[in-house]
Amino acid sequence: MKNISDVKVGVLFCIVMLCTVIITGCALFQRSDPPIIPPTSEIQTIIKNISWIQGILIIGVVGSIFACFNGAAKIGIPLLISSLVGYGLTSAMLFYAKLIAIMSLIGGVTLCGYMIFLKHRALREIVRGVQSFRDGDRIHKFAIDPKLKFAQKSKSTRKIVKKIKEKVNGSS
Repeated sequence: MKNISDVKVGVLFCIVMLCTVIITGCALFQRSDPPIIPPTSEIQTIIKNISWIQGILIIGVVGSIFACFNGAAKIGIPLLISSLVGYGLTSAMLFYAKLIAIMSLIGGVTLCGYMIFLKHRALREIVRGVQSFRDGDRIHKFAIDPKLKFAQKSKSTRKIVKKIKEKVNGSS
């Protein structure tokens, strides 16, 4: 016969194991299919707004057709064209929203990179022009130096120099 303390330890061990399985959640007791994630409120708001816009544009199409049939073609045809174009754009926004967002991000980053490139190129050209002027002869310091021509070679550099001159002249 077993000792009573051994039985108590065994029962206590079983209770602790059962509580551990229940509290931590065993894979046997959980659902196998993943839960459905509800759409975010921002997406729902955008879809509702686009739906309202599309509804208004459909009313515009119907109104323009009605205007054309009642003799007001000068108002009806432009309204019909603008309503159809607007409806097409909102449909494209709804169906291709991710693609539009990705392309906008890529375009924005590319534009920022190009603007930074132009600023650095202009700065480099200006510094080269100043250095060639400083390295020139002291006697011909005020004469037109042909080496300075490359200091304002590009259009972007000329625009940047013009903006800086306008700021300096405007503030003094």
